[in-house]
Amino acid sequence: MFLTDKGKELMVEATALVKDILAEAQNGIDEAHLEVCRDVLRRACDNLQK
Repeated sequence: MFLTDKGKELMVEATALVKDILAEAQNGIDEAHLEVCRDVLRRACDNLQK
């Protein structure tokens, strides 16, 4: 599957938007807490895969 030129442009815009939203959501949360959160979410997803 390949993206058209327009699709590539939209991917760049969407990626930038996601990065901005993620930065806003994580604002004020230290990296150690974010890593704990990621670990818990990974484990929860793993549990649902079983």
